[in-house]
Order: sequence, then structure tokens, then C-alpha cells
Amino acid sequence: MYKQRKGLSLVQKVYVIRETEQGQSSRRLARELGVGKTQICNILKRKTEYLAIFNSDGPEARCRKVRKTGNEELNKLMHAWYQTCQNTKSMKAPISGPIIKSKALDYAGQLGLEMFTASNGWLESFRKHHNILAGVQSSVEDSSTSNDVTIKEWESLLLRICQGYRPADIWTLDETSFYFKALPAECVSLGAEQCEEGQRAEERLTLGMCCSMTGEKEKLLLIGHPGKSNHPFEALRPNELPLKWCSNKRVWMTAQTFEEELRDLDQSMQSQTRKIILFLSDTMCHPNIPLSNIRLQYFPPSVLSKLQLLGRGVFREVKAHYRNILLEYVLSMKRGMVTYQQIARRITPLDAMYWIEKAWNKTSAGVINQCFAASGFKNLGVIEIKETCSATENFDQVGETLLTHFRSGQSGDHPEWKDFVSFDDNVATYDQAVGDSEPRLVEDCVSLTTRKLIPDMVYEECQPDAAQLLFSLNQSRAYALRNGDAHMMGLVMDLRTHLSRVACRSHSLTDPL
Repeated sequence: MYKQRKGLSLVQKVYVIRETEQGQSSRRLARELGVGKTQICNILKRKTEYLAIFNSDGPEARCRKVRKTGNEELNKLMHAWYQTCQNTKSMKAPISGPIIKSKALDYAGQLGLEMFTASNGWLESFRKHHNILAGVQSSVEDSSTSNDVTIKEWESLLLRICQGYRPADIWTLDETSFYFKALPAECVSLGAEQCEEGQRAEERLTLGMCCSMTGEKEKLLLIGHPGKSNHPFEALRPNELPLKWCSNKRVWMTAQTFEEELRDLDQSMQSQTRKIILFLSDTMCHPNIPLSNIRLQYFPPSVLSKLQLLGRGVFREVKAHYRNILLEYVLSMKRGMVTYQQIARRITPLDAMYWIEKAWNKTSAGVINQCFAASGFKNLGVIEIKETCSATENFDQVGETLLTHFRSGQSGDHPEWKDFVSFDDNVATYDQAVGDSEPRLVEDCVSLTTRKLIPDMVYEECQPDAAQLLFSLNQSRAYALRNGDAHMMGLVMDLRTHLSRVACRSHSLTDPL
């Protein structure tokens, strides 16, 4: 007789996910819950989806099954629109059902969903999924402070706000944008552009940085342009990339991307059994989201421009390290009649991704701690990390030397090193045009599908196979031997081992090395 398949509640599914993360086997969990091993595996495949719904604390967390309706993109878009309305001071009045349905029909037409009717059933489902009661979205405990506070008042408020949190559990998240292939001669003209309408998107990248007061750092988020072809970078899986990548046509942080980042961070803190407080700027791209292990605390607008937490040194340190690497690369690639500008134009977002990772890793915990202290957190009993400024002075000296080499033989005005490092600090990182931002939501929502994609901009004229690369490494090996560079020799031998394995797998190795 056919045995009816047993369904599991969302709570049970989350239990499966948590137990698996602790090392429990799928077979044991299947036996414990009285289900098949295949059902356990299917739950694990959709764990991100289940955890996101469970963390929302909405009525849907009590549902047994999570069904796909075919309107997922529209629902994401409507949620982004709703959050935009709630985060706009002039639009915080409750939004009625007819208004939501009318807006849904408008967006459905733009997305080409001809069969969508915005029924009462859809409206009820949308409200339940996003925990919207009587037109107002339920949120975490209101932890905002008065908007009209002074710096001294803010410093005294911090003692109360951060009560119960260790310094290691006090975090911040912010974004900065930069031109990833700009050379010194270009920074004068580019520095005057704030890109408030998303201009020069293909030349820019936006970085999302998240770190704690004690210098603990999360993996960076890199937001770039999807490119003309939007091809996935198939050679590397998303989880193998040094940074997290997503894309949209204006290279901005959006509310949807921000929410995904917070959900990931919240899950990370859950797995560590930690509760943190996260300080944020009160902007349109930072919506208030209910989370289980993260408390969101927004800086009052009256002190935000004066505090600029990560802007007090962390942004500069990352950009300085990055532009050191950029200049080293451009100078080392100069050959014959090839210009620096031609070399820079061939730099891809993938190149920038690896350079930014190195820059972030070199950013010291001492610099992060000093930025927190300068932003009013110095009275929280933090033991300042004892680091001299010699490291910062050293890479500034290296940068000035590289810039001097770059200037030689170059005509035109060139900036000082400090100006080159921070010329793009004022470039927009999110949509600041509240009045006309709504038409962009459709485009930004659709661009979320490219979150796991990175434009493959490898040069088509240079695509050697593994065997050819193996033979070319002999020159690198000889160079390392001639100069007595043991570190380089180790890197070359590791790369040779890896390429040998790849070549054997693809049967491309035809001659002995």
C-alpha cells in the first residue's frame, strides 16, 4: 500500500538545518523525524529560503509548506516599494489594500505578468509573508534616538544604547564607491562627479564593509555593473570568490541587497550564538528589518555627517592599499608604446575583486578601533589596540614613490597621493532621489537575479590551456632561482602542482614538463 509522505513544519525544517550544521547526519535525522533521507536533503537544498522565512517572525513561519507562486520577482519588487514608502518620512502613513493592489498591477505590467490580477488572496498572502498588519509593517523594537541631538549628547546616549554588549559585539556597516581603474591624471575630472543619477556605472564599484569595534571583519560585498552580456563567471563558483558579488545597472546599494546581507550576517551570528548591535546610517537603502540576533541602531541625522564612522579612516586605508596595487600593476605592465591608459582600460572587475580583498585584509584592527573611538565610542570601556601608525605611513610612502614614477614622462597635472586616494569619496552609493526613485525599483529588482553572476571580461585574444601555462611557468621558476626569492618559488611550485592536476584531468598535456 502507498505510504503517504509525512510533511514537516517550518520549525522542524529549521531544526534539521541547525542539527546538520552541528554535524548530525541526514540519515539519523530522517530516522528521528520519521521521514525519508531524500526529504532531508531537499530541505537542506532550500535552507536559505526556509531560514529567511523563519527569521521574519511572520505568520508564515507557522506554515508547513512554502509554495512557489510564479510571482516571486513581483513580490520582491512590491516589498522594496513598500519599504521605500515606510522609510520616507512624508509617506509613513498606513498604506491601504487598494493602493497596494493598484501598484502591484502597475508593476506586473512592467514585468510582463499578463495573468496577474492582484486578487484579494494575493494581497492577504503578501501581507502575511511580510508581516504587514493594518497597513503598517511590524518591526523590531524602535531603538531610534531623537534626530535633534548634539555630539556630546550622542556620546552619553551610546553608554545606554550599548549597555549589555561587549566591544566585540558592537558592529557597523557602511558603503563607499570608487573608480576601480582610474589613474591619477583622471581623478581631477572624475572627482567633480557625484554620480547621483548612476553615471559612469561601468567604471565604478561599490563596497559594502562590515566590521566590529575590535577589528573583526566580515567578507566584503562588491557591487558592480552587470556588463553588456551578463555572462556568469563559470570558472569560479560564487562561494570560491574572495568577495561577495552582486550587480545592478547603477552600481548602488539597494534595500533588497542590504536585506540579503543582513539575513546572511544574522545567520552567521546565530551559528555563533552571538547577539550584536549594528550601527547604520539612516538612508533609503538601509531599511529596518526584524532579525533574531542583530539589533539595528541608526545614527541620528544631526550627527551622522560629523561622525562618518568608517569614513574616519577605514575607507581611506582600503582605497590607499588598493591604489598602491593598481599603480604597481600599471607600472610593471608598461612596455614599448603601450600607454598607462591602455593598460588600465584592460583591468576588469575580477582583477579589482582580488586586489580589494588584499586591501581589506591589510586594513588593520587598530585603524578600525580608532575610527570607532573618534565617533564617540571611546567611553565604552574599549581597550584600544596598540598599533603604531608606521604601517599606514609606510604604504603612504610607497604610494608617493609609485606616484612619482608614474608622473615621470607624463604630461598634465597630477594630484598629490592623499588626493588620489580619496578623490571619489563623495560618489553616491545609493539612490538619493527620493521623489523619482520609484521607477528604478523594477530595474533594481530584476537585477537581483544577477547577484551570483560576474561579467567574464577575460581577454579573448589570450586564452591558453593548462599545458601552455605550465611551460610558461618555467620562466617564473628561473626568475625566482636567479634572484633567490624563496617565497616566489613556493608560489610558482604550488601553481605548477595545481595546473598539472588540471592538465591531466583535461588530457591537454601532450609533452613532458
